[in-house]
Amino acid sequence: GPVSMEIYTAERDFEEGMQYYNQGNFFAALNKFDLSMRDIGMRNTEACSLSCLILIYNYREHSAALRYIERGLDYAESPELIATFLYWKGLVLSEMGQAEVALASYQESARIMQQPDSTLIQIGTLYAYDLRLYDKGLEYFDKIEDAASYVAEIEFGRGYCHYHQGLYLDAITDFQKAVKTRPSNGAAYLMMGMAKFKVDQDEGGCADLRTALSLGFGPLTGRFKKNAKPVKASHFIIFTDCRSSALAIGSILLAKATGIATLSDDLIGFKVAQLSGFTQVKTA
Repeated sequence: GPVSMEIYTAERDFEEGMQYYNQGNFFAALNKFDLSMRDIGMRNTEACSLSCLILIYNYREHSAALRYIERGLDYAESPELIATFLYWKGLVLSEMGQAEVALASYQESARIMQQPDSTLIQIGTLYAYDLRLYDKGLEYFDKIEDAASYVAEIEFGRGYCHYHQGLYLDAITDFQKAVKTRPSNGAAYLMMGMAKFKVDQDEGGCADLRTALSLGFGPLTGRFKKNAKPVKASHFIIFTDCRSSALAIGSILLAKATGIATLSDDLIGFKVAQLSGFTQVKTA
């Protein structure tokens, strides 16, 4: 009958979508998955899940992904699938700048799945980088059970929180652990250098800043505002160890990396150093 034909058509569209997906033809796969969900199909949840994966990780189309996530939450029956869709919802909402709503989705996902580490990291990240509630960020970073698998992420997050709490020595220790695990982490070197300047470790701060510039880095976590711009080593060439200029350049780089427009008061020191002839800094 008509229902059997619709089920057959939906199954055929899904299988063709899987073929396109495995071939890396994601546009065609999305089309077939969408067709399979329009009919009375038995694999709507799978089709919706795969569509979300494509839109989030391949195309970064967060608004479109959100529509599929809502459909997925309607289709899903098992707690594991519901938690997965809620995790993805938190992910796309955070990328869209809706931190509070994203946090609620992550927390509900974590509740269902009994606090998985991957979700705890996302919650800690939101608290630290978006909401700037550093105590809460530290609380969630400390909850992660399999810390050995997430050392770079945890220690960077802890260092970021400690830095903004004014606990610069603690921040330095955290960033040292982060770069030991991931030596290519230019953002950790930048913030470690900034923390060292705050406690008058100028020589070490300059060395870390040079390392950060040589490595190059993009947005510190990939979790900042959309106006965050990648910062490349070629943007600045430092010819001096002058503390004022180095600290101010760090502030500029940090603002560029995070997309935060407001620079610290150290920029005033940079301007004074320029006018006094104590620094020679030029853009490449």
